[in-house]
Amino acid sequence: MLKNIFYEEGLPVKIEIVSIRHYPIHMHNDIQLIYVLDGCVDLRLTFNTYHLRKNDFRYIHSEDIHALSSPNGKNKVLILSADVEYLEKLFPNIRTTIITMPTDKTLLLYHNQQLQLKYCIFFILNQFIRREEGFHHQIKDTLKTMFDVLYREFRGFTIDKENRTFVFKRLQDIRQTERLGEIIDDIYRNYVEPSTLEEIASKQNLNPYYLSHLFSQTIGINYRDFINMARVETSEYDLLASELSISHIALSSGFSNASYYNKHFTFWFDMSPKEYRTRYTGSTIARCLPDVIVHDIKDFADISSRVLEELSPFSDNFSTDPVSQIIHIDPNTSWESLRPQL
Repeated sequence: MLKNIFYEEGLPVKIEIVSIRHYPIHMHNDIQLIYVLDGCVDLRLTFNTYHLRKNDFRYIHSEDIHALSSPNGKNKVLILSADVEYLEKLFPNIRTTIITMPTDKTLLLYHNQQLQLKYCIFFILNQFIRREEGFHHQIKDTLKTMFDVLYREFRGFTIDKENRTFVFKRLQDIRQTERLGEIIDDIYRNYVEPSTLEEIASKQNLNPYYLSHLFSQTIGINYRDFINMARVETSEYDLLASELSISHIALSSGFSNASYYNKHFTFWFDMSPKEYRTRYTGSTIARCLPDVIVHDIKDFADISSRVLEELSPFSDNFSTDPVSQIIHIDPNTSWESLRPQL
């Protein structure tokens, strides 16, 4: 189920443009950014399925288990893969950093940031197509710029427990973002035996009650529930890729017993671990082949050049500082009519 991504020598980036009917359940160590050029595609990711339309972005974290599908395959999807080991030299916690992309109702607030991401993606695509002298350096510089934007602007999130989704939420206090990021990094690295909140509070010179309140109010669930969610999330691989017993997976994931594991897994995945294994094991990349058409990126040279030309008036003026905006919108206005035409 682990899909390895192979890069051109000397480059930590790969760009593919594909039409997808079905791409089976899989994961990879590296990070991907999905951008829909045309049509629609459904992304099954973690506990939910997201319907992506033209101009939508989606960030795929390292080791996220996911699948892509479309009933008719009438789409074109750009997939940018980035070597996580290379990125860790620039952003040490990038492997465990949670990045969420704005939804329709917050998209307007981050129009410029979305444009900057789009500019970076198409600039990298254009460099791959033209392959002029020094293009390796240009690609690496632009990759860093792109992840600067992602890391600075899109780390904030809250969990919608009812819908089991990570929802974009921007914190105005960067220090609070850093504090919560450190806690989440610790959880994902040590979910079997994570630090206690008291231990984390001591390291950060904070009152444990204050830190507990900050975590719950911002993230949407309490510290203990987040740990159990992370344990459930990381157990998905063993359920799909191994024949280990449910009891063994429960204990190795940090749960005290299978019953406790079953309770939390059922809450997040809306079915028991046994049901999940039965339903989805046959849908992994180890069991079925992708149904995709891979396009030659050179066929997108004109589109790439046109997009860069359209965005060039803004490219030198992209903000490098966090931007907060308040926009008053008529509640009767259709969100679809307000979606930026990226």
